[in-house]
Amino acid sequence: MIKRVIYVGLIGLITASCSSSVDSPGQNSLMEAIQSIAETNYNTIEVAGNYSMDIPDFMKSTTALNDEASLQYNNLFKEKYVIVIDEDKAEFIDVFKELGEYDESKSVIENYSDLQISYFKEAGGVIRESKLISKDINGMPSRQIAIDANVQGVDESISYWLGYVEGKESMYSIMAWTLESRKDDFEKEANTMIRSLKELK
Repeated sequence: MIKRVIYVGLIGLITASCSSSVDSPGQNSLMEAIQSIAETNYNTIEVAGNYSMDIPDFMKSTTALNDEASLQYNNLFKEKYVIVIDEDKAEFIDVFKELGEYDESKSVIENYSDLQISYFKEAGGVIRESKLISKDINGMPSRQIAIDANVQGVDESISYWLGYVEGKESMYSIMAWTLESRKDDFEKEANTMIRSLKELK
């Protein structure tokens, strides 16, 4: 069965993971200033011999973000999160053709990203979005978009970076997110993670 990627149960995981911080505003500002001075270091994480991604060394592996994710890392103190869901490309094409939702006039990556973004928007709460960018990632077609959205149960809006990548036999959906107040601090790291994805086969 094709996965509707990261959006099933998304409200619950965002509510749980992007809770209000217990630190004072002054302490947060000081910590963020210190963090901005230091260059982020990355570890290359390999997933089941299928693909790799560069993850900031301050993020730790978890299993609490999404049951479908093959990779999920976070840092609760910094309120930074990332997951990857991969699925069989041929199965995606076959199922969505059967459902009549596959547009033959579009490429595979266009079909995949358009469908996943539409699922995301169906949840509502989108307040702004960037232009959808098409570019290759390590030789693979990809599309990327940034979206700010309000989520029920969370006082502050959430900033997301969504990346969709077409591999040889797999489709990859990547989502990194944080509180909108931390958007500027995470943007470079989120995009670095998305653009570092490599297939290993």
